[in-house]
Amino acid sequence: MTYRYRVTLEGIKGFFRVYLVNASNSLYTLHKQLRADLEFPQDQQILFKAFDEAGNVAGRFALMPLPGNKAVDEVSLADTVKAGIVKFQYFYDVVSKKSVIVTFEGEEPGREVQLPEIIESKGPLPIEFEHGYVAFEDLPDNRRRLPRMKTLKTKTTKISTTRTKTKMTPPKKRKSSMMKTNKR
Repeated sequence: MTYRYRVTLEGIKGFFRVYLVNASNSLYTLHKQLRADLEFPQDQQILFKAFDEAGNVAGRFALMPLPGNKAVDEVSLADTVKAGIVKFQYFYDVVSKKSVIVTFEGEEPGREVQLPEIIESKGPLPIEFEHGYVAFEDLPDNRRRLPRMKTLKTKTTKISTTRTKTKMTPPKKRKSSMMKTNKR
């Protein structure tokens, strides 16, 4: 059986990865693939914080067993689906609290994979967002424009009680200020 998972960054529309994952794969196998594909540091502790449909924490899985939970290599994705886990917050750097969201999207009929495999991708690596990258989708509406494109101001006038007319006008040209030079 093959499952479909979507990896996203909290609050960022310009990034996602969609994976097909074999149900028998462990969380450790998914961790290794995420670390390789998204270039996460290899020397950091990791944690899968699991959530159920109601948004309640259903478990925490790390490299070493935590009290009341198993280690990531002891938990298969089929086990998590049976337990009703629909989302993980995968901390790829526990100390710095850096994480991505891994959401279960359902079964993928007719597709078989042995290891996690990316089937859809959008945006750069998560580290780029830390370094100031802003996706077009994440810009405020008034900042969304292509290079060399003038921003158009809108002027709305009322035509009747049920319709409005919008007129687009280009911005006014600014007068350049001349710099005064002192002659000596």
